[in-house]
Amino acid sequence: MKKSSVFFLILSASWLLTSCGGLLGRAIDPDRGGSGNFTATVDGKSWKADQVSAISLFGYFTMTANKGENEYFSVSFLPDQINIGKSYSFDGEESGKFAVTFINDQGTFVPATGTIRITSFRDNRTLEGEMEFESLDLTGKTIQVKNAKFKASIVL
Repeated sequence: MKKSSVFFLILSASWLLTSCGGLLGRAIDPDRGGSGNFTATVDGKSWKADQVSAISLFGYFTMTANKGENEYFSVSFLPDQINIGKSYSFDGEESGKFAVTFINDQGTFVPATGTIRITSFRDNRTLEGEMEFESLDLTGKTIQVKNAKFKASIVL
């Protein structure tokens, strides 16, 4: 329990630093743009991030992909806990290796079923991967995320 509490504390700190257009990077360079790309199909509609930010903090790598003011994906993990190229199931034994969230005007969604695969992770700075999942929020609303492909680099 203590390990998961620490994970979520660091996840929250990482989210604060990477969300809203990458607060940490923007504090250093206000004109800094995104550092990657993220595309997916969300409930049958094309979704493309306007901005992608990434940070590595206390061993955790976190990427946030924003679209507009109220929609974003967040992906966090411990690089030393995963194998590059391996697919991880969100509903299996290894479901705790990744923290994935999608937030929009309808709610906050976390994967219930599906997979994520990190296809490349270079120099602890550049991440590439893909995922698909069906998600459920606390009110029972569901969404489907298909063909999500992402790439992010730490700019700092």
